[in-house]
Amino acid sequence: MRARYHVIVSSSVSLALWALLRSVPVAVGSWITGVLIDLDHVLEYFVQRGPLRRIDDLFHASYNRVYTKAYLILHGWELIALWIALCVASSWNPWVVGGAIGFTHHLTLDQIWNKPARYAYWLVWRAHHRFSYDATFPPRRRKTQQRCIGA
Repeated sequence: MRARYHVIVSSSVSLALWALLRSVPVAVGSWITGVLIDLDHVLEYFVQRGPLRRIDDLFHASYNRVYTKAYLILHGWELIALWIALCVASSWNPWVVGGAIGFTHHLTLDQIWNKPARYAYWLVWRAHHRFSYDATFPPRRRKTQQRCIGA
């Protein structure tokens, strides 16, 4: 999902959380992780392309199949277990709970919107496939228009 949509969805979810729970920490925590999980794209760029000179280059690389590897270290369903452990260890600190909510909705939207391979957002699955970008995000086939003959 493109960054601007994560900002829009995270803002909407955070406003809904605030309206429902009246908790600024839960709302802000959700917004922060709902958006900032994508910072791993900066690391992805650096590892595969070198130092980032312009933000436009980052978006171009992310949206136009420039990469050969899909490390995306913050995009993994396994990390839900870490978020749950953090929630429990922090006695359900509202900042941490909000972070868990933001992480979950971000990854859920990416799973739906980005049309990855079925298990692509599992770090273990990507590691098994040597972090192959093409295995993680298979190229989409264009639908060809068929002409009706004799209609």
